[in-house]
Amino acid sequence: ENDTLTVSVKDQGIGIPADKLSRVFEKFERVDDKDTRQAGGTGIGLFLVKHLVERHEGHIWVESEPGKGSTFIFRIPLIPVQAEEEMQKLGMKQSGSPELQRFNLQN
Repeated sequence: ENDTLTVSVKDQGIGIPADKLSRVFEKFERVDDKDTRQAGGTGIGLFLVKHLVERHEGHIWVESEPGKGSTFIFRIPLIPVQAEEEMQKLGMKQSGSPELQRFNLQN
């Protein structure tokens, strides 16, 4: 976790029911009821975010409680394994190098 970036985004919306949480990152998926239909949207945004995070060798998840809002969290490595392998091939320093350690992105 020291060489990762974690970002969380919290809203104060209507929340997502537990039975819908596993599907929120699917293409065109919406928590479809009268309240969410008024907000609009196609259900593509979280699908795209999930795939961008995964392309960076990361993980995304959501925590939510109906009536209290949702928190979307993703964690990505500062240097993905594929990039680190390429750096090693080129003779560059690994992620544990002093150059990377000086970039402390935590609060």
